[in-house]
Amino acid sequence: MIRNRLKLLSAGIGVLGMVLSLSSVAGADDIVPDSSTAAVTFSHPVTMNVTLVAVDDAGWNGDNKAHTLCNIRTSTGAQFVKTSVTSSAPDIATVSTSELDFTDCGQSFPITITGIACGSATININVFDTKTPAPTHVTYSDTSIQVTVTDPTCTGGTTGGGIGQCAQPAAPAWAAAILQKNGVKANNKTTANYISQVAKTMLKGASFPDYRPGHNPATEQVNKVDQGAYADSVWAYLKTITNGAVNTYGPQASARPGWECNFTPSA
Repeated sequence: MIRNRLKLLSAGIGVLGMVLSLSSVAGADDIVPDSSTAAVTFSHPVTMNVTLVAVDDAGWNGDNKAHTLCNIRTSTGAQFVKTSVTSSAPDIATVSTSELDFTDCGQSFPITITGIACGSATININVFDTKTPAPTHVTYSDTSIQVTVTDPTCTGGTTGGGIGQCAQPAAPAWAAAILQKNGVKANNKTTANYISQVAKTMLKGASFPDYRPGHNPATEQVNKVDQGAYADSVWAYLKTITNGAVNTYGPQASARPGWECNFTPSA
């Protein structure tokens, strides 16, 4: 009798272990862009939607009867899934927003990807905060978009560009280098917002409003080719939005971004 009870107990523990193992990998709703790839040119940004899609994840289906399988219960208050949106190479491609806040399954938000220089980048869309009834073992999906920036002005008309172009970083790259030199961590959400603001401030052709002392950014701008004035203008702009966080070190003290790069030589 005791042996039989021990066998039953052992079998029960085995089944429980299997259940826990399955539940530990349960998924939740998916973050889905219109496409996992984007081909961009300097003059033609790409806009696509990013959608929160309800998923039958087997381990957790939620209990929102009005929205089958959705892990967000819109009937019980403010629940959400928040994602950060960042570019792995903002000197190559920028994205129009730094955060998407979903409050229901099926909800979509547009993002616009803009090419800055020839090359490749990844737009990462990562969940960083949630408020839902789902158990703690349920995880929401991250996603990414692989971006290729090409343009007739690129060497060979493909990715890369000549060393002259590689040695002329765009404003977001200078912003990242200056922030890093001043000890503002690159993986900080606030830093991503600073870089995004710099990217949004750029003008046609990647030129930048002239924020240097004695100049008027409303009427004057600096071309990316003039790297000295260009980088100083980015630094001056950063000073206006970072509450003194970058006042110590400027472009001359920072690592020159984009100096080392891969490029396609002329045929």
